[in-house]
Amino acid sequence: MTGGLSHVTDARSNDPEQIEYAAKVVGKKGTRRRKVFDEIYRGKKNPKTAAEIAAKTKLSPKEVLDAGKVLSDRLIVGQTKIGGQTAYQKDPVYKQLRAKIQMYADNPKKLKKLPTRRRPDVRVAVKVGKTGIPKSFVRTKLLTVDDLEQFRRVKPVKRPAVKAVPMAEKRFKKGIQKLLGEPGKFQDWGGEPNDLHTTRAKLGGKRVAAAFAFKGKGKKGILTPAMMGKNGDQIARLFKSPATLYVLQYWDQVGEAIYDAMKTYAAVRSISGVGEKISYAVIDGLDSARILRAYPKAFK
Repeated sequence: MTGGLSHVTDARSNDPEQIEYAAKVVGKKGTRRRKVFDEIYRGKKNPKTAAEIAAKTKLSPKEVLDAGKVLSDRLIVGQTKIGGQTAYQKDPVYKQLRAKIQMYADNPKKLKKLPTRRRPDVRVAVKVGKTGIPKSFVRTKLLTVDDLEQFRRVKPVKRPAVKAVPMAEKRFKKGIQKLLGEPGKFQDWGGEPNDLHTTRAKLGGKRVAAAFAFKGKGKKGILTPAMMGKNGDQIARLFKSPATLYVLQYWDQVGEAIYDAMKTYAAVRSISGVGEKISYAVIDGLDSARILRAYPKAFK
């Protein structure tokens, strides 16, 4: 397409909030995290080992690994292995946004004025030309509990007919495992990417790898990203799980920002899989109650 409006299909490259987010994470030029970010995205070599990055940046291997972990946890870079060594690779979307991220990271005043959804600016110009990620690289779908085959009995149970009564996370998780036919043991610990990972979930008659995150009954009110883990990074960690279906369960109302974040990370996963279809679902308090009503024996 020439001379027309560009349609950027990835949520991050279409949302200045993501540039703002990355700029704050990588920091100003000269800081350790910024040195690691700049070196990972410098040149054509991809990926680069921590040792290679350390040699170029004059940082110690530990400093590189510490900075790399933060960048990887925030999905700003990818983490992999080369010959048994930790290595980092460019994210295809942030590669395109690198120059803007660096510019705003070095100019806090400009960063504060960057138009976002929280700070709209009608003067923002629409870039003309052919840019962005090919549409075929982004295949995502938002599902509901009614779409998940192993929960199909919830369909006759209407939301107005139930009331959410929070249940202990461990008990609810065991019930979900029973419905999925997943016998594995899953221990909770501080930095786990998910609460339950299984290849026994079914979509369209086929088994798929699924990662679940459960929010315990201690959380109340509208769920926001800030409530997702100590550092607000639980969704990011969830989408690092090797899966094509990502499910978040909560005992109350789920805010729009959660859906927006999951859509973004689903798009990132789809791009990194070169067009792999990624599905994501949110099970709020009423849908959780519908599951309990439809499958009471599983949660005894």
